[in-house]
Amino acid sequence: MEKVLVTGGSGYIALHCIAELLKENYHVRTSLRNMERKEEVQKSVSKYLNENNSLEFCKLDLLSDDGWDNAVNGCEYVLHLASPVYEKDNSDESAFIEPAEQGLLRALRPSVEQKVKRFVMTSSIAAITQGHEEEKIDEKFWSKIEDSTMPYIKSKTLAEKALWNYINNLKDEEKIEVCTINPSFVFGPSLSDDMGASNLLIRGLLVGKLPALANIQFNVVSVQDVARAHVLAMKSPKAPGNRFIVSEKALWMVDIAKILKKSGFKKVPTKVMPNFFLWFLAIFLKDIALFKDRLSKSQTTDASNAKKVLNWNPSNIEDAIIATAKQYQARKEKDS
Repeated sequence: MEKVLVTGGSGYIALHCIAELLKENYHVRTSLRNMERKEEVQKSVSKYLNENNSLEFCKLDLLSDDGWDNAVNGCEYVLHLASPVYEKDNSDESAFIEPAEQGLLRALRPSVEQKVKRFVMTSSIAAITQGHEEEKIDEKFWSKIEDSTMPYIKSKTLAEKALWNYINNLKDEEKIEVCTINPSFVFGPSLSDDMGASNLLIRGLLVGKLPALANIQFNVVSVQDVARAHVLAMKSPKAPGNRFIVSEKALWMVDIAKILKKSGFKKVPTKVMPNFFLWFLAIFLKDIALFKDRLSKSQTTDASNAKKVLNWNPSNIEDAIIATAKQYQARKEKDS
């Protein structure tokens, strides 16, 4: 049975990728920076383990060369999901950007040397949409990087460019098959205590932190659909050389709020605040400032490439949003 290396195995999306691979009876080797999280990962995907598959662990760090050759050894495929965690008060952006780029190269180099069948990188629409005013965006776009660009956007863009630059500079006989998955805002229940960064938006709506909503639009997709896209990209004969936006639809924040409100979450606000008020708040609140340039702007990420090439068909994002809210609610009740 074929073996797949999944880097960053304790992550929100990575756990769903591991689950998808186990369901299809692949053997999975996954990396952890902290091996104390091994039991957490095992518990998260235990129901997908059977006599036809297996799950093993290795220790890797994006900032260290140790272990990468051995981690790739014996694997037919590599799914590179490991990524540094962004701290919003991180004053040294290089401490976030460099691990993303150098970690990608640490995973890619031994994959090339050992001739894996395919290398799939988890990128983001953050590497595509920044700085563009077009109403519809596809994979031909690259984010425009400036000094003021958020470190997260810089890291995703520079890391993905490092992938393509490295492969394109190889001799033809040295190249391996590579492709990227570029998810939009990812919602959906978690298999562990790591709920994912995008889901914090749902949590914020549930607790009613703001009396009203910002007039902001998000392109959204479920975490299960993102995981399925990774496995399809790993297997599809037409996937190599492609970037794949995975996004189901665009929703305004008020749309998300109404989905939650209709499902019985009464604290969720549905009134939209005037744009000038959010600009005022942005002077004092850094979290708000991150989104102020997106006010009232509509932009759709085009996932037709994933649908056509991978035969990827996203499910119902509304169900994912509601399931996430119910998971937050259940955990709150458990902790109280």
